[in-house]
Amino acid sequence: ANAYDFKERQRAGMEWAMWDASLYNGRFYLYFSPVPVLLFYIPFRLVAGAYPPDALVATFFSAWAFLACIAFATRLLGERMRVLWILLIGLGNVVPFMLTFVRAYEVAVATGMAMTAMFAYALLRFTETRATKHAVWMSVWLALAIATRPNLAVLALIAVVVLFRHRRAALFAMIPPAAVGVAYAIYNFARFGNPFELGMTYQISYVPMWRAAPCSLCSAPDAIRLVNNAMHYLFWGPTFAGAFPNYLPYSANWGV
Repeated sequence: ANAYDFKERQRAGMEWAMWDASLYNGRFYLYFSPVPVLLFYIPFRLVAGAYPPDALVATFFSAWAFLACIAFATRLLGERMRVLWILLIGLGNVVPFMLTFVRAYEVAVATGMAMTAMFAYALLRFTETRATKHAVWMSVWLALAIATRPNLAVLALIAVVVLFRHRRAALFAMIPPAAVGVAYAIYNFARFGNPFELGMTYQISYVPMWRAAPCSLCSAPDAIRLVNNAMHYLFWGPTFAGAFPNYLPYSANWGV
């Protein structure tokens, strides 16, 4: 009766169905935007004749992000300590933990990582050349990063600071975000009848998001949640836990 209620889905045996996707009028939509679909799902289908599993998509974008980070570090620091930086970038991230259970959310996160890493590399190129074409290239990746994960709009502050004294480059750099923003608004209107609805309201999660205000700071609980999220994102390292796998239930179920 209420697909947004986790307990109801659990009672129906569908607690993990299309987890983190957006459900509206009987249809599921990818959370948040179609950027992963445009960059991987559709090209993969055109080549292979079938859609890829979500885990493969997340792995692809995670690898993309890793290579872009290596390119950024190499260009910034040169060849010195290159091996050390590769090890630090390879080990100093949460990709191995994220890839253990991939859903629509993890696909969006991995894609956002790749777009952010490309933005960083393009930004570095602009600081080297001050060329308008590199400013536009930087803004392309910025726009795709924000479209993939709207909270990555914080990257725009960095772009504004870098472009502040380069008016011509800044003017042309506004074109890609404007184009992507218009396309995103049209896409949202086609999905939800609202150009500003990103899909979060209809997200399949533990908490019914349609009655939540996830981006507000209008109450003490909202402020506490903000502090808690900052602690998780910035200060809590990954935790390791292990237990010997128990194969007996699986053997019994399969009659082995």
